[in-house]
Amino acid sequence: NYIDAERIFAQLVDSGVESQQIIFRLVDLNLKLNNPDKALSHLLEYQEDEALTLEAANLFLTQGFYDHAAQLLDPLAQENPVPLNALYYLAILEYEGRNEPDKALNYLGSIPAGHPHHERSLVFRIHLLYQGGQKDEAKQLCLSATTMFPRQPEFRIVLAEIYEREGNHQASLDLLLKANAEWPQNMTILYRLGLLYDRMKDQDQAMVIMEKVIAQNPEHAEALNYLGYTLAELGRDLERAEILVKNALKTKPDNGYFIDSLAWVYLKQGRTRLAWQEIKQAVNFVDNDPIIWEHYGDIARALGFNGEAHKGYTKALELQGENAEAVKIKINKLGFRR
Repeated sequence: NYIDAERIFAQLVDSGVESQQIIFRLVDLNLKLNNPDKALSHLLEYQEDEALTLEAANLFLTQGFYDHAAQLLDPLAQENPVPLNALYYLAILEYEGRNEPDKALNYLGSIPAGHPHHERSLVFRIHLLYQGGQKDEAKQLCLSATTMFPRQPEFRIVLAEIYEREGNHQASLDLLLKANAEWPQNMTILYRLGLLYDRMKDQDQAMVIMEKVIAQNPEHAEALNYLGYTLAELGRDLERAEILVKNALKTKPDNGYFIDSLAWVYLKQGRTRLAWQEIKQAVNFVDNDPIIWEHYGDIARALGFNGEAHKGYTKALELQGENAEAVKIKINKLGFRR
């Protein structure tokens, strides 16, 4: 009970029993109770304690209380030099809280090699450079990082993603296969390998890989969903497809993509009314995916709801997905011209 626990820790502080652990726990409890102002009030008199301040600032950042995190971090940003331990958290604040990627990059670039935050700062920098259009710089930094941290799989995963975005699927595949041989228990590598096979139109191999993922981690929601949706698309083993997608939803019940998969399974099973209930939920969670809106249209059309079908197909077209030509044909079959 967070309320009772918070009261007990507050009483300890009021009685003069203070420690870094007690204050941090009090902050954590107040954030869990969605009371960031009170959480911050416990910290302001301890701002000389840099370690406590940064640990607490990280909590505020993680939970999206950026203005409160700023009250802890901005004073550190004014110091000359800025404390090394604060740089990574300041970068998060600038990027996530203020939409200032260039300032975030400046902070990240100031973290020296050998610092505990250096490795993750490189991953962050690579993503920011790539998102900012500095793709060659991102790629070179990632290549350097794989040499600098040969035992860190994260940089191989990021580099494989860069190759894939460049359209160099073979380079991405070679890298992921090598990484999988080196880290066979790493589910991120294995899952990414399965996705890559899917994008390379090798669906059979993609499914083999995804089966390996769920064999090692039966609760891997994304792999469960992939297998369930793909089986539905193929019209195969629909009972198992339903079980797989429902297991994915146990882990992430509000995932619109998973809900869409369940709707698609129901449609393939002929349970159209259930499919309609689910697809309406799916578009509430994800309203910017052309495939989901096409599914909305397909399910509505199967029920004879031509107005709703037109709505779904029109939304799909507006989102300019790869399915646009197929959707235009479906609109024409409804008797609507586009």
